[in-house]
Amino acid sequence: MWDTYNEDKVYVGLGNTPQQAFENYLLKASGVSPIHQGNQTMLDVSDMLGKLRQIFSNVGLSLIKPILVLAPLTFKEADACYLFNSDFANAQKTISKFLKDFGSWGDGRIFEWETDNKVNYGVIKEVNGITENHYVSIEVG
Repeated sequence: MWDTYNEDKVYVGLGNTPQQAFENYLLKASGVSPIHQGNQTMLDVSDMLGKLRQIFSNVGLSLIKPILVLAPLTFKEADACYLFNSDFANAQKTISKFLKDFGSWGDGRIFEWETDNKVNYGVIKEVNGITENHYVSIEVG
């Protein structure tokens, strides 16, 4: 394991071998996600987004992709992490619960926008004259 401290951030490289840990440390310190974490290999972000988008299309919802969603009231309902194949079930569970709780609000559309290394899925509704954005955030790499 390799680690260092830099401007309020700690970088740690993990791996099955010292070489793999050092490679992951260098990648993380340079702002790139590690390729290997233990016995798992990271997925390509476009593949991950495709699998997440499939969850919505499987239930007949359309994704609208604005650059940014702004509303007077914004509520993050949940966070999840999807960096490895083994994380998909948790991300899917998070999205499914969100759709159960808020999916009926919209008109069959879900907003998708990205911030940093996260993809957000949300619905917008007017409640008592105030626009509300409710969303979930999934870290994808």
